[in-house]
Amino acid sequence: MTDLIIPETDTPGAKAARVNEFIDVVLTEWATDDERQHFLAGLADIDKQSNDLFARDFVDASHAQQFALLRALDESGTPSRAREQHHGNTIPEDRDKQLEGDFFTVFRGITIHGYYTSEIGFKQELHMQIIPGALHGCVPLPAEKKS
Repeated sequence: MTDLIIPETDTPGAKAARVNEFIDVVLTEWATDDERQHFLAGLADIDKQSNDLFARDFVDASHAQQFALLRALDESGTPSRAREQHHGNTIPEDRDKQLEGDFFTVFRGITIHGYYTSEIGFKQELHMQIIPGALHGCVPLPAEKKS
C-alpha cells in the first residue's frame, strides 16, 4: 500500500525507502496497544473492503483495483483532513495522537512521514543534506579568478 501512495518515479518509492519497516517499528516500539489494535483493524478493514468489492484480499487485487480502493478511501477522508489542518503553530497540540483517527488518514500520514525522513526521501527527493557543507565566505580569490 505504501508504494501506491508514494510510487517509484524518477526517484525511488516508499518500498525502496523501506517505509514498511518504519511503520513496523512505529507500531511495535512506539504505538500504544490501542493504537496498534486500531491500526491492525484498519488493515483488516482494507482487506474486507477489497473482498467486498473485488472478491479478493487487497494484496491479491490488481494494481488498478488497489489504486481505486485507496483513491476512494482518500477521497472519503478529505473533508475531515481539511477540518484538521493546523494554521500558525508548527507543532500541533495533538502531536501525540498521530495514530488516532480515520485509518487511511493515519496510514497515509505515517507513510509520508516515513518516506520523507528516510535517506531516499530526504536526499534524493528533497535534495537536502542533514549537515550541509562548510561555508568559507572570506577566502581570497586566486589571481586567475580576479577580474
